[in-house]
Parts: sequence; structure tokens; C-alpha cells
Amino acid sequence: NPDAALCFNSNLNLSAVNLIDYPFYSYSWILDEGNGPSPINNETALDLNLVDLGAGTYDLEFQVLSDFTCGQSSSQAIQFEVLPELAEPEIAFQDQNLQTFCFGELSPGLTLSQEATGSLESFSYTWQTSMGGLNDNYIFNDFEDNLFITLEDTLSISLLATDDYGCGSVISNEIVVNVYPELSL
Repeated sequence: NPDAALCFNSNLNLSAVNLIDYPFYSYSWILDEGNGPSPINNETALDLNLVDLGAGTYDLEFQVLSDFTCGQSSSQAIQFEVLPELAEPEIAFQDQNLQTFCFGELSPGLTLSQEATGSLESFSYTWQTSMGGLNDNYIFNDFEDNLFITLEDTLSISLLATDDYGCGSVISNEIVVNVYPELSL
């Protein structure tokens, strides 16, 4: 098992500590992406953008080399996993034929048609709107439930998926719910 699981859109920052910086030493971070180790820089500090690596499991070690062919010393390798990139969920009407509704009518259900993916595949969901009609965000934790609301205004609804591991959030497609004006005399 890897020593650490890291978010796809993050950086890995490491520094070698407790080392004597002799001018006749060379330093190198060695990364093994599964096809053999290769040096990635010649400094005592490392700043690695994980997007550049992509999802997968990697081994990393720090190496000190003598410029006088007196040998080398390597740290214990650490293994880390770069988690898959987050992908947006999708929402849809339960009945695709209905998209415009009467004022005060209960909307047909909006449902999660495709779950968010990536990271460790565990998300919390929150319904959101941008055009009125919903005064509060509705928490959506059960994939079996659907969103039903009393319609008073045309509004756009989307679903925010927040990664439970802390790798960020992604938002679904936006659905516009059209509402006819209230009948009045």
C-alpha cells in the first residue's frame, strides 16, 4: 500500500533534511513511474506538480552522490498514489418530456443520472440554484432520493459534488426549469 494518497490537482513539496552540504556532493530526486527510476532534479528541495504525473502509483527517493566516485547513499523510497482527477456528475429530469411547468406546480424529480468520479470515489452532494426559486441549498446525500420543489420562478439547478477526501469540488451540468407566469386577473 502507498505511504500517501495525493490529490490529482496538487503539488508535492519535499526537502531533504539533516544533510551536510559539501561542495563535492551531488543531489538527486529519483522518481520511479513503474518503468524504471529516473532523476527529476539535482536539488535538495522538490516541487512536483502532480497533474504532470497523472493518476498512478509512484516511488520516490533522495540520493546523495560523491563527485569523487566515493559512492552514493539513498533515502528509503516513499510510495505515493496520485488519485484520479475529479469528473463532474450529471443530473436530469426523471421525465425528459417535461421541461416547462405551471406556477406553483411541484416539479418533476431531478435526479443524479451519473455520479461524480475521481479521487477515492466518495462525495457529498448539494443542490444549487442561480436564478431564485430555492432560498436554501438542499443537501442530497442519498442517491435514491430526487429533488422536488414548488415552482414559482424559472430557475437553473445544478448539483455540487464535494470530494470527501478533500480533493475539491466539481459541479454538474445545469438544468433550466422553465415556469409559466402565475395566472392572475
